[in-house]
Amino acid sequence: MLDYKLQEWVNARGRIGGHQANVRKNVSLANVAREKYPYTLLLSLIYRARAADGTPSDGEEWQRLDRTEETAAEKFCREQGALFGLVVTSDGTRDVFFFLPKPLEEAVVEAVIQSSNPEVDYRFEIIHDPEWKPYEGILAGNADA
Repeated sequence: MLDYKLQEWVNARGRIGGHQANVRKNVSLANVAREKYPYTLLLSLIYRARAADGTPSDGEEWQRLDRTEETAAEKFCREQGALFGLVVTSDGTRDVFFFLPKPLEEAVVEAVIQSSNPEVDYRFEIIHDPEWKPYEGILAGNADA
């Protein structure tokens, strides 16, 4: 699979769960054999200050999120064979979705994140989701979910 930076991404703004949301979706993954990547790593980057609409409050906050996301994405894709598929920034978090061929140990995920020198707080979970439900549900015709 090509580098995610060279793949086709679509961007949208809308509302998710009643909150303003900025979404990026890697549409190049639409035809990936999902049974080969049945696990989702959901990495939630928690921003420090948010505007009234739930998005990051200023450019500095956006930049911290961008840098943390980019470094983590590089490492998970290169070191763990993840596919980078979806990003949703809304209601105080930037949720970053990676699709994995196998579940990762929590200690491995933590080590990769820490080696990325995160500039924001975070939490993560690994979900068995061979149907890629969030990926399928977001921007499946419109930006509202």
